[in-house]
Amino acid sequence: MRRKRRTGPSMVRAISCPDSDWERVRKRADAADMSMSQYVVSKALSVELTVGADDRPRLPPRLVLTEEEQTQIRDRVAAIVERMANAEDLTDLGKLRKRVGFILRATMLDMARNGRTRELTLILVDLFGPEEGERIAEKFVARSLRDGLLD
Repeated sequence: MRRKRRTGPSMVRAISCPDSDWERVRKRADAADMSMSQYVVSKALSVELTVGADDRPRLPPRLVLTEEEQTQIRDRVAAIVERMANAEDLTDLGKLRKRVGFILRATMLDMARNGRTRELTLILVDLFGPEEGERIAEKFVARSLRDGLLD
């Protein structure tokens, strides 16, 4: 059964695109229960345009980064990776690591001194798994005893 044609004049327009794109359009038109022409026209008309100062329609701003912005991000990430890879360079990241390590050791030592070694071990097991967590706790307590930090 043929579809009814709209009354009034119409013109034929041609669209060129790769076969893979055309197949995607066909599937979406079928899913929307529309002809391909209806689907393409409805999608084309649904793009919201804004009007510039010169009264010419403009597409809304893109939501992706420009090539220059992408290059800037890549360069910044490369600089961070280079700093992290250089063990001799004590960057802000290295300083932060040392400070966090200090707080972590002080907290672990406080827990061990207050008889909370089992709780400390359970936390480490939760973070690192049973074998590794228990190994870390045992090593920490043994080193603290050896260094005279624990009784």
